[in-house]
Amino acid sequence: MPKPKKTKHPQTKLLLQNNSEIQVDHQIQELIEIMNAPGLVTLNSCQDDHGTSYIQFRGKIAKPFMLSLLTQWLNEKRQKPQHPISFANPKNPKHPNSFQIRWNPLDYNFVVRCAQRALAPGNANLLIGGVL
Repeated sequence: MPKPKKTKHPQTKLLLQNNSEIQVDHQIQELIEIMNAPGLVTLNSCQDDHGTSYIQFRGKIAKPFMLSLLTQWLNEKRQKPQHPISFANPKNPKHPNSFQIRWNPLDYNFVVRCAQRALAPGNANLLIGGVL
């Protein structure tokens, strides 16, 4: 039996679309729930990793999802984020073809709104092969 994973943040159970249950950091649960969409799989996440939060993900819509987030971040006029956001395509042999977004926890609500808009039904950027 594997050892329980040690975490430094309070965890919350989350039921995924494939009916499996995972533990996620409590403060980013809402974002992971939003990203629990067909064509998108979250791999790793942390609510505060040395001053930034992150989610690593991959899937059929990962790249257009990332592009939608970045476009919204750069084009925001009314409620500009307080801090930069970074995107990466890490060369991780354990998770090939994955992406990572990293943001300041103070901008969490803005990231959530961007993810909701990115995955909204009818978003032209994510209509790849009829996924959404």
